[in-house]
Amino acid sequence: MPANETVSGTPALPGSPFVAELARGVEEGRLLLLEALHRIQDEYGYLPKEALDGLAAHAPRACAGVHAFVATLPRFRRAPSAPLRVEVCTGLACRLNGGERVLAAAHDVAEEVGGGTLGVREVGCLGQCEHAPALLVNERIYQDVYPQGLDNLLGALLREGPGEAPPVPARHEDLHAARLRGGYRSFEDVCLGEDAGWVVDGLAASGLRGLGRGGFGVAAKWEAVRKASGSPKYVVVNAQESEPGSFKDRVLLETEPHRVLEGALIAAAVVGAQDCFVCLRAEYRLARSILEKELAALAASGLLWPATGGGGGASGGSARGGPGPFRLRLIVGGGGYLGGQETALLEALEGRRQEPRLTPPHPAERGLWAKPTLVQNAETLAVVPRILELGAGWFRNQGRGGASGARLFSISGQVKRPGAYLAPMGTSARELIQAYAGGVSGGRALKAFFPGGALSGALPAERADLPMSFEAVAEAGSALGCGALVVVATGTCIVRLASRSLDFLARETCGKCAACKDGTARLRDAVGALTRGELSAAGLSALGEVPAPMAAGSICGLGRSAAAPLVSGLAHFRGEFEAHVRRECPERQCF
Repeated sequence: MPANETVSGTPALPGSPFVAELARGVEEGRLLLLEALHRIQDEYGYLPKEALDGLAAHAPRACAGVHAFVATLPRFRRAPSAPLRVEVCTGLACRLNGGERVLAAAHDVAEEVGGGTLGVREVGCLGQCEHAPALLVNERIYQDVYPQGLDNLLGALLREGPGEAPPVPARHEDLHAARLRGGYRSFEDVCLGEDAGWVVDGLAASGLRGLGRGGFGVAAKWEAVRKASGSPKYVVVNAQESEPGSFKDRVLLETEPHRVLEGALIAAAVVGAQDCFVCLRAEYRLARSILEKELAALAASGLLWPATGGGGGASGGSARGGPGPFRLRLIVGGGGYLGGQETALLEALEGRRQEPRLTPPHPAERGLWAKPTLVQNAETLAVVPRILELGAGWFRNQGRGGASGARLFSISGQVKRPGAYLAPMGTSARELIQAYAGGVSGGRALKAFFPGGALSGALPAERADLPMSFEAVAEAGSALGCGALVVVATGTCIVRLASRSLDFLARETCGKCAACKDGTARLRDAVGALTRGELSAAGLSALGEVPAPMAAGSICGLGRSAAAPLVSGLAHFRGEFEAHVRRECPERQCF
């Protein structure tokens, strides 16, 4: 029996020693509020109101807004759930591979079982796109689940209990193997150097860019944090990966975690930070267990107390008086699309509502706890040690057509071999689909593709020779961003895809910007009506007035990009939209 429960199993009360100890940890800065909430949910299966009240009572300064905070984090449950919780992914890749049929089948099983034993709900992308359809059962991932096998799976789980799901096969590179290949040598070189300017210069020469919508230059970002006044400084590794269709960070962390961790440590040494927060999606349980193991090994290795050439010695630090020892801390997120937006992520780390901040000031000037902060994607950090080892020219020359470097493309949807593939920047979408992912599945032809996930907007098959580079994709009216290439085959209704994407976005908006909240709801309702043949030609035409004010009035990328499923659909598949006004679905999926 947990120490914080009564004999009858009553949830923790405000005076519970368990809650009081967690609250003290948050108040003293030993725990983030996110960490305390995960511990409570791990203990009880949900977040009892009494426990949240207890946090606020014992730590009023740090936890006063805990109820509002939890309301923005969908991975936390506010009430007891069914013994078997089934969450079916209907993200873009799962939807294209039968996720909605899996959801219907799960509801059928729940109805047959009855008695509240099995709870079913629809969720957005789980980041398992190369193994679609996927579902989550009591926080454990099941991949490649189809309607015809669902009865047997759920039946077995109902009889035997959920237990531990079979782990996803993964042979990751541990610290010993990483050291054998020369891992952390670049980090040690940076710590021994008199000045870190050579690192920034090398990154600038390489042309390395971040993986946001605009592909901002990494060197400029690091230099801004490096030169910013104020201390302490922080590095935040963004592995939340919330864009539907993206899963390359998960694959990277499940196979080569030390490339990411070394990149984070190099970043800390360069910008003058001591603390690195590795922020991971809550659904990535395998990556979490690997990171916990490897972070413990790293802490015991002595590498976080780097040897110095200038007297840092056992106290850490570097020859130029930099910070030491370095600290790496794994933080599991609370879910939601905005968990991957950098300023909303900072808000969540601080225990406030997961909503984007107004910028400027940018995180480089005023980030975590109002201190200079470098927020960088996991994949971007992973390539930094290789650039320092092999040179800027090595990286730059991998690109094609003027683009720099190579990157991981998450390829999913209706393809034969979905997966995360390392390919030169500037490789055409057609080559990625055909040569890397084996071509369109089911003997069908290519109809459309999303270059950068669900919010990038679809492009037609005629544009498949488009180079996958930031500039070329932007000129085509889409966005490369995280490189989540989602493939759509003939026989798929573009209007229905747009409708389901808008459903997702309307759920995920935080509501802070009225333009985003109202605009996503209006688009969702209108395009949903179109799939039912309930929108007039005038109503369809009026939707063209929505995107501009949404983009102008939104703080973050969700509101600025939320209209992309509609805008791209009308630009390239207008005839299909107009056919729905006449109650005709060319692909026969809507009526």
